[in-house]
Amino acid sequence: MNVTLFTPYPKQKSFIDGFLQSDKMFGVVVSPRGAGKTLLASNLALYWALQNNNQKCCWVSPVYSQARSVFDQIVTAGKDIVQSSNRMELIVNLINGSSIKFLSADSPDSIRGYRFQYVIIDEAAFVKDLTIQQNILPTLNPTGKNVFLYLHQKDVIIFMNGLLERMFILVDLN
Repeated sequence: MNVTLFTPYPKQKSFIDGFLQSDKMFGVVVSPRGAGKTLLASNLALYWALQNNNQKCCWVSPVYSQARSVFDQIVTAGKDIVQSSNRMELIVNLINGSSIKFLSADSPDSIRGYRFQYVIIDEAAFVKDLTIQQNILPTLNPTGKNVFLYLHQKDVIIFMNGLLERMFILVDLN
């Protein structure tokens, strides 16, 4: 399947190339508002979902309305690769059997019970540490600092029982 996603800006391309060629489990993007983090992440979600059949991807936003907004953008932009979508359940099913599930961190218990190969946390600075630690990253427990800052400052590779292949975290630098 040959799908053209987007033309990244030079810094986005640099991150994409570096991250996809590495064996790192976590990628953290810290940049100002309007730098294209969400566009970058939505295209990476589609890229990962389309690389292999039957992949399970997750998008976590701080609040439901943000998750729904990205869901709508992906459904609209990906009309040729979206087999079905359910706005009530916030799930996009792609033509290769892969799916992207959109969840909200303002309802952390709703995140429990899923299994994903890929996870994106959008606006991670606005997601409670406890939600990331207990609901998204159950095996990661850094103390005393926000998880995104911890991951950004450390070269972290964590084996999570094979459940996750890659996680991408987006943060505004204010």
